Amino acid sequence: MRIASHPKFNVAKYDYDAGVAKVESPFVVSAFRKLIALVKAGEDAAAGEQVVVTGWGRNVVSYNSS
Repeated sequence: MRIASHPKFNVAKYDYDAGVAKVESPFVVSAFRKLIALVKAGEDAAAGEQVVVTGWGRNVVSYNSS
């Protein structure tokens, strides 16, 4: 398996916590594994279109101001 992280990933802030994994064999689609559609480069989601946002980083922003 090859994994490519986002070039701007910042481990301290978890900014750009996205990546792509290239696997050696296809996944079996099931109730727990589903395919998702990606927006093409240069396109935007239409106003009012339902989208899914996911990640594995922090879900609370907390910065120390001192």
